[in-house]
Amino acid sequence: MRHTATRLSRAVLVVLALAVSLALLPYMGLPYQPLEVTAMRLTSILYHDGCPDYDHNGIIEAYDIGQVALRWTLTAANPDPDGDPGTPNYAPEYDLEFDGVIDMRDITEVTKDFGDTCD
Repeated sequence: MRHTATRLSRAVLVVLALAVSLALLPYMGLPYQPLEVTAMRLTSILYHDGCPDYDHNGIIEAYDIGQVALRWTLTAANPDPDGDPGTPNYAPEYDLEFDGVIDMRDITEVTKDFGDTCD
């Protein structure tokens, strides 16, 4: 299925980019990112199975888009900004762009898959 191959290749590229970035940052005079942010990004990359089907019914539909949209603006650096565990919080499985921020790019990513089926 196209989702798995695309996301796997993206994950490999992101891991390589992170490794190179961490090696080069001191030479460029830039600070390291907080370890939690890097760990969340790696968790996000490794967590995805290539199909954003959050209700596990085998079809990407409005519910799945809504789950990502509910977390819009949440970040790995501040996963629970309101301090209320009852509200949606940042979680790596909703960060489809693997960048530590749930934004319109993530919502667009799941929307592009609307109607697709998952294995």
